[in-house]
Amino acid sequence: MPETRDESKTIQRPLLITIVCIFGFIGFAMMFVALLIPSIRNLLIQRHGMIFIFLFALTLIFGIAGLIGYWKMNRWGIYLYSLMAIISFSSGFFVNVQTRLIDNLLPFVIIGIGLAYFKR
Repeated sequence: MPETRDESKTIQRPLLITIVCIFGFIGFAMMFVALLIPSIRNLLIQRHGMIFIFLFALTLIFGIAGLIGYWKMNRWGIYLYSLMAIISFSSGFFVNVQTRLIDNLLPFVIIGIGLAYFKR
């Protein structure tokens, strides 16, 4: 006898969240590779100090973990990604990193998208 699945209980990830997560994974992979390249790492240390590397690594850890939760449609993913955005935003002020406005706003737009879909 064939098994029947209750399709109403299956949660599908919205396309917008899929796209956001894929770009996020690519972005975090590029950040990780940049951290591994000695010339880039040394330049960051010279410009912003060793504390920046620690904050950069912390941002990577919380960001990738948050994106994994976001991808799996778990609310804790949004919360963890939000923590990453706050750490990133505040550390930029702490070590005086000059960024574009879009670089500061984009994580909060991503968080807003996640919260809008999780309310449904």
